[in-house]
Amino acid sequence: MKKSGARGGSLWIVLVVIAVMAVSAFYVGKLRLSEIPDRAIGHSPPAPQAGVVRDKSIEYVVTGPAGSSAAVSVLVIRDTIDLVDLGGWFAQANDDLDDELERSALSAQGPRGGLWSTELFLDERGDCAVFWPVSPTAAATGGGRVRREVLPSVHMAVATHHGDDATIGDVYADLGAYVSEHGIGATGPVRETYVDGIPGQSGTTEIAWPVHS
Repeated sequence: MKKSGARGGSLWIVLVVIAVMAVSAFYVGKLRLSEIPDRAIGHSPPAPQAGVVRDKSIEYVVTGPAGSSAAVSVLVIRDTIDLVDLGGWFAQANDDLDDELERSALSAQGPRGGLWSTELFLDERGDCAVFWPVSPTAAATGGGRVRREVLPSVHMAVATHHGDDATIGDVYADLGAYVSEHGIGATGPVRETYVDGIPGQSGTTEIAWPVHS
């Protein structure tokens, strides 16, 4: 099975740190408004409404029943890491998921994804996970760091990024600003779904921010 390889490394980390700090500033006061990067507050997002709102290259799936993710059965690796170790951890965890999928003869039931706590980026240490959807009837794993679990249904605002890691920080910033300016942010990790392409290279990534229902 082809290995997924490392994420785009330090560039992706820096861009996402800036974006997460920008949106978190609205809640925890870690930055003054004047310190938030212009890209994060440079436009006025549309008012919340049902369905999908398009702004530039971003698709926002707005809060409400249409913006709820379904519960999904997954193979998952969870950990608490230092931010500096993210690149290497991401590559190894994805390789371990590949190996478990091959060993168990399971079939993936959708694209792989990741879960990232804001603490990982703001405090440089926090929880993270990578996962791969599998059949709900799949047998339990044989032990080790790969586990079977069900990710719960969550209300989310979703931005779709097309491209590589050089521009994903802009999408994070726009989505974070949208969530913040409408006061709909909820606790919980940001969820990435790697719709196509290898994570960190050119492809399509859905970025889902938890919001209040």
